[in-house]
Amino acid sequence: AASLGQVYRARMPDGRQVAIKVQRPGARGSVALDVFILRLALGLLSKLARTTRDLTLLADGLGERLYMELDYVCEARNATEFRLAHAHLDYVKVPETVDSACTSRVLVMEWLTGTRPSEAASRAELLALVDCGVQASLVQLLETGLLHGDPHPGNLLLTPDARLGYLDFGLLCRMEPRHSEAIVACVLHLLGQQWENMAHGLKRMD
Repeated sequence: AASLGQVYRARMPDGRQVAIKVQRPGARGSVALDVFILRLALGLLSKLARTTRDLTLLADGLGERLYMELDYVCEARNATEFRLAHAHLDYVKVPETVDSACTSRVLVMEWLTGTRPSEAASRAELLALVDCGVQASLVQLLETGLLHGDPHPGNLLLTPDARLGYLDFGLLCRMEPRHSEAIVACVLHLLGQQWENMAHGLKRMD
């Protein structure tokens, strides 16, 4: 949000407090230029390393993801999908979107009040946030297969009613059951120091 958009707090005519994210002017052009430069650099690296792999595909994949994050209508859909998939978790809070006010460059959703991890007033408050985060991550990984794609501290809040609040839904990761099973297997092999089996498990995630 800091580089691609600016967030404002506002009040709807019906009195609801909302967050309005407005895409910065020129954001799409900046992303296109960055991806172009990255493609050139990776192409040069491929030649210098004499590799048969097309490293420019990495830039293409990154560019695709970034352009998805620039479409705020897509982000609104992601937020709704994530909220509905985890509605059964009473310790998770996902803001509702105001779809009628959203466009490709303007996102409007419920304003969440809470404490960021860096602002935790006590160790107990921080541990409560961590506990909710671990439980929610396991559910995303092993049950719903729908993962928040950018769960860094700036996108997490501990709400006044002790729930974990998620922000920023520009990127969601969708996992197939076989991927979840492979990750669990890898963790077990790691704990057992079964390195060869762990390598096979990682291959299953391809």
